[in-house]
Amino acid sequence: MSIGKNMLMAAAGSGEAVLGITLKQTVSTDENGEKLLHYPQKKDEIQAVNSGEAVPVATRGLFMVDARGVNETPSALSVGTKVSCHGNGKFGPHDSANDVAVGTILGRGSRQHWGHPNATGSDSANYYLIQLNPAV
Repeated sequence: MSIGKNMLMAAAGSGEAVLGITLKQTVSTDENGEKLLHYPQKKDEIQAVNSGEAVPVATRGLFMVDARGVNETPSALSVGTKVSCHGNGKFGPHDSANDVAVGTILGRGSRQHWGHPNATGSDSANYYLIQLNPAV
């Protein structure tokens, strides 16, 4: 996240300085199309805020991020790799010439989705433990 004009938050782009990670999503409707403005309990259940509401932002800490939160193949993100913000607010390997480092990968792994009824042996997901510290 980066702060834009009029103190509005936006997903940081490639090479931009980063404030932190939003801890709630900003949405106006739930998965059924119901407006969350009139259903605050559902908004709390899905950990969301409406557009225009304050969004909690973590500026540092440890975060478990799955493969959907990174722009690179798993082999490009090994333990100890510094990460920066790439397109769409996703993490990627830090390029010291063009990027601002926002954290470090402390661990990585994968898990099988055996509990899913349609899971196969190749059905797995990669995860990364990232220490967020935009001042690195």
